[in-house]
Amino acid sequence: MGIGTTTPDPSALLDLNSDKQGLLVPRMKTSERLAILNPANGLLVYDSEVNQFMYYLSQSNTWSPLAAGNFPFSEIHDANNDTRVTTEHSTDINQVYIELGGAPSLRLRRNAAGPVLMETLENAGNIFIGNEAGNHCYIPWGKGNVGIGDSALYNLNLQAGMLFRATGTQPSEESR
Repeated sequence: MGIGTTTPDPSALLDLNSDKQGLLVPRMKTSERLAILNPANGLLVYDSEVNQFMYYLSQSNTWSPLAAGNFPFSEIHDANNDTRVTTEHSTDINQVYIELGGAPSLRLRRNAAGPVLMETLENAGNIFIGNEAGNHCYIPWGKGNVGIGDSALYNLNLQAGMLFRATGTQPSEESR
């Protein structure tokens, strides 16, 4: 069906065409939006109290802003969606997740005391920062190891009970 056109796009349920008018979605207060019974996934309204377009996500039962500030996404992902950065889907969680290759890898969050925390979500809490840092590192039992710098903790076999801290290219070792 088309309005303002005699040749509506066949992939559209409704094709609106105008060079003088736009589409006006329903406008309502937050309490009215929250009172909608069983909202459909993707339902779009304009919340006049927060001055944002809001859409409903049925998988999380939440309303989310279509655009938050100047950054219009709550998720950035690659073409096959296995590597992505996501922000909170509920209010006041204040977290950023990073998934690499389909696995949760890193979380940034603010704890109750206020400091920002960076948490690894895989690899037993090991962190490697730098070109080739931790590359070819066999870590069957190692937990909490940190390698910072070019080739730090490169090509090591970490044994149970050992804790490594390394900066630069020379790893140092401490026994737990």
